Amino acid sequence: MLRTITIIVLGVMVCAIGGCKERQSAEAEKTTSLGGDTLMDRTIEVISPELKQDSLSYRDRNWQPERGQYYFSESYHFKYYNEAIPSEGGTTSKEFGFYVDPESGTLLLEKYLTNYFDEMTDYVIVQPDGTYILGYTDEFGTKKAIRKNLKEVEGLSEKIEYGTEDFKTYFQMTDESKTFGANPYYPKKLNGDRYLRRFPFAQDSATLFLSDTHLPTKALYLVGEIFSELGMPLRQDYGFVLPEGTLVTQERYQTPDGKRIGFQLTSIMATEYHLKVPD
Repeated sequence: MLRTITIIVLGVMVCAIGGCKERQSAEAEKTTSLGGDTLMDRTIEVISPELKQDSLSYRDRNWQPERGQYYFSESYHFKYYNEAIPSEGGTTSKEFGFYVDPESGTLLLEKYLTNYFDEMTDYVIVQPDGTYILGYTDEFGTKKAIRKNLKEVEGLSEKIEYGTEDFKTYFQMTDESKTFGANPYYPKKLNGDRYLRRFPFAQDSATLFLSDTHLPTKALYLVGEIFSELGMPLRQDYGFVLPEGTLVTQERYQTPDGKRIGFQLTSIMATEYHLKVPD
């Protein structure tokens, strides 16, 4: 997995050094959060073009969303398994992950690391204010991007407002906690508290470990609701029931016939991923 990430990162760096053709980007739009307090009510700070480039940090020189320029320095890696769905070669476990800009909390779902299924979608940028940018390649091979906000999705706010009561009803916290994402080459890790989730109108339950983060987790999970064709291995209803910033670092579930389903955060790593978003 690390080798794959290294190849991707080196490819992006070579592109940057070789002077890829730049395209002018549209001015960043100001957006509001979805459903009041249901998404973090904050905006992404951008770097003023008047500042001298040599006075900025490496991150700030490469993080300029108003110019369509993004830079991600962390990656989160998960392993998931699903014994209930037959897979090629008899393998039931796979890997997926996403990139993070730690300062703003912005996420990047990129097709090779995230391992989603939609071939046309190149990436999805998920921002803390509920804005998402979907990059894709059209039928003529041209790179394009769509910018929208979750508040524009009809009926989504009502679903979130209704679903927040489900967390209090169906999630029960226990005394157990564990550490996730520990990596000997990177200092960041997350502490997860164990919860037991009872499914409505069923005898089944799931064990989850939930971690408090500064990430836009509602938007992350709701992207799977909006773009089901991505086939991301995450429960879509997380975005409706979990408080903002709550990342599921482990889930364990077993079907009535004994099939195991779940995933776990295995590592948080330092990385370097540059992305230029077209107009």
